Amino acid sequence: MKIISFIHFIIITLFLCSCNHSSFPKEVNSNIVVIFQNTPKHETTNRGIGHSTTLPSTIFNFVNEQGELQYYLPKMHGCDTLIIPSHYGYAEVMHRNQSIEDNYYLIEAGDTILFTYTDNLRPQLQSLQSEERTWLYTIPEHDSRLIHKQTGYSIKTLCTSRLYGAMWFALNNPQYRSDKSKQQMLNRYRNICPNIDSLQVILSEYQLAQTRYIDSLESCGKISSLYADFYRKGVDRHCIEQILLSDSLLFYPSSHSAIKGLLISKNPSEILVFSQDSTITPKARLSVVDYMLRINKENGSAFSSSIVDALNVAYEQLTGNTFDPKKKHIVADTQAGSMIIADLGGNTTTFDKLLKEQLAR
Repeated sequence: MKIISFIHFIIITLFLCSCNHSSFPKEVNSNIVVIFQNTPKHETTNRGIGHSTTLPSTIFNFVNEQGELQYYLPKMHGCDTLIIPSHYGYAEVMHRNQSIEDNYYLIEAGDTILFTYTDNLRPQLQSLQSEERTWLYTIPEHDSRLIHKQTGYSIKTLCTSRLYGAMWFALNNPQYRSDKSKQQMLNRYRNICPNIDSLQVILSEYQLAQTRYIDSLESCGKISSLYADFYRKGVDRHCIEQILLSDSLLFYPSSHSAIKGLLISKNPSEILVFSQDSTITPKARLSVVDYMLRINKENGSAFSSSIVDALNVAYEQLTGNTFDPKKKHIVADTQAGSMIIADLGGNTTTFDKLLKEQLAR
């Protein structure tokens, strides 16, 4: 077993503080500890559909102190830990669910959260500080209609996904059904594609009920207006015009996602002009440049050398550093579960044992 390193000592100290938070002033623990337990493999193709995941590959996103989007790939065995900063008392994080569904959570500063996974691979979030916070972070899932048990995706994902929409169209297209060469494909689709038409009805009912539920929680003071707005409007609560002019909004991963969505219809030359527009906040321009350089790297020089050179120059101007795609992919150097740790009284235990004790409470 490895003796705990300084950085891991910080991780565990924060973890212990969160488990006995009443003894510590809140400002001592403004960071957030994230624990992943037995993370499943994040498939590059989605369950037989044959669709590659959007690059750069990641399953967990957060924003660092400088407002830059960070990508994290947890280990698939045992426990993996990560410390992330909070911004203005909270941190928005994104956990991707098997290639096509991005789930966003708003976490309170100082909390310790655990991600475990169901049989259908869906991430499950739990606050190790209190059941009340777990309840707060998972409000959309209070209504059991949201999650489609067979696929592990939300019904909203299934109803809006281009992949499932294309499968449903093929299954209901008379020309496809009469084409013998497509029967093998259609049989595969039947095994993995739910009835989208029936789910659309359920989604409409769910969304109406969810809006009423959020309104009632806010009106009786059970949740703040901040969380009510987060759940009512979701990742679209900030318009793109606000994001491009406000550095503070770039502390949300959803804002970076909104910027990427704006770029979909633009060609590389247009994106380069966009990244050099001085009327746009530097953090927003950096988000564009960083994302384009990563796509170019992952796709094996997808853009012309002149575009890439200009993007590299822009990156250096905005950060003072040379672009390095590996810097934002954080990899732990120690298996958290095997670490020997000591509490404030000098008693030693392993991380796995401590975690099991907290989950058993």
